[in-house]
Amino acid sequence: MAIVEKLHIHRFRNLSNQYLEPSKNINLVLGNNAQGKTNFIEALYYLGHNRSFKTKKTKDIIPFDGDLLKVGAIIDNTRVVLKKTSNKSEITIDNEKAQNNSQLSQLLPTQIISPDRGFVVGGTPKLKRSYLDWGVFHIKPNLLTIYKSYNKTLKNINLLLSKNNTKELENWMSKLAHLSLDISKARIEYIDALDDTIKKIEKNNKIDLFRQTGKLSVNFQTGWARGVDPLSYDDVFNCLMSNIHSCLKLKHLGWGPHKATIEYLLNNKIENYLSRGEQKTLSLVYWMLQVLLLVDKNTKPLVLIDDISSELFQAIFDASATPTDAVHVEHSGRSRLFVGTSEGMFETAVSSGSGGWEFTSPLWHFSAVDDDNLREVSSIAPKNTDAEYVNTIVSDGPMGSAPVVLWFGTNSGLHKFNLEKDTIQHSGLQAHPTDIDQNPKDLANAVTSILAADGKLMIG
Repeated sequence: MAIVEKLHIHRFRNLSNQYLEPSKNINLVLGNNAQGKTNFIEALYYLGHNRSFKTKKTKDIIPFDGDLLKVGAIIDNTRVVLKKTSNKSEITIDNEKAQNNSQLSQLLPTQIISPDRGFVVGGTPKLKRSYLDWGVFHIKPNLLTIYKSYNKTLKNINLLLSKNNTKELENWMSKLAHLSLDISKARIEYIDALDDTIKKIEKNNKIDLFRQTGKLSVNFQTGWARGVDPLSYDDVFNCLMSNIHSCLKLKHLGWGPHKATIEYLLNNKIENYLSRGEQKTLSLVYWMLQVLLLVDKNTKPLVLIDDISSELFQAIFDASATPTDAVHVEHSGRSRLFVGTSEGMFETAVSSGSGGWEFTSPLWHFSAVDDDNLREVSSIAPKNTDAEYVNTIVSDGPMGSAPVVLWFGTNSGLHKFNLEKDTIQHSGLQAHPTDIDQNPKDLANAVTSILAADGKLMIG
């Protein structure tokens, strides 16, 4: 189930002797810049993989005033300790030496969402294969030996090709063809399982992030030439043997699962034509799809999320607000994020920086302390309720066009935000006059859900 009961970061980057008993559900790590928040997440990731998602160099992680890193934890009643120096690694599980890193990965399946890792949508083929194989491994861990055999076989083939040695190629090509069938089959089945997960979510219509994203689909390119059946040994072997001369020129094998990739589509638009913001959102969706699929398979991974915007959080913290909903829109060349909270609604401009998402200082469009903007809302709000409490936000616009308005529902009714004029129309929109019966518990004005479709609004 991957529940970290106790965590002890003995030595890791700038962290020393940090002890924590995490919650079984959600843990939020807060702090100023350069205090070690990302290092804390990296230490957890390291414990599950025996490697970092930020660097390949162990010396970058070992504290500058020490000669080793050490992280320990109790995970599902199992004690794990990882110690590492520049030239030696030691992993113990319940005081017994671990045989390989896969034991760690099975004990602590970890999904990391961080700009330092890169985004799978719009990312490199290598990153996309890593995304795919992470999911395959956690559903079919026995395939790890197949992957290792394939990589070893590929290495031998490339060595022969680099030396123009064709004497043993046929035997090695035959072995690689057999191994590739298992890998391609597992990847295709995994993508089918992801697709089934998407259909379940669409049917249940419960998760806003997926519902608002759009139609999701992928094209899986198996790494073989067009027309080659990746599940047919004869097709694969013939492809390999008929292209030996071109491989000799390249000095390496240019076909196979090691060349596979994924093409992501949103509303039938391929990823290269998506905005950077859309690529990031879609990456987040597909990472979370992996988590939901594993949960459906009775495996609950540890999900690590890094780099929540400090300005956004500060705005929410200063207002003592609780986030309730958020919508990201592209309008007139502007990338805008609107955040609904228990204390009102604010927006921030979104841009792509070298470290990931960047946000401007939040602008509150209305809040509990803004009497002028709130007066109209307060006048029709039920007694003893918070008129500024935003229950839901939905973007809307002509079919096939960019959104031109936001609809948002509060405890005082339905409201309209004009994206072109940056103005809000508060009262008079589907408001019920609860003051008629003077019932302080009457929530007839509260709009809790909105669906915009085909030029119409459905309001809950």
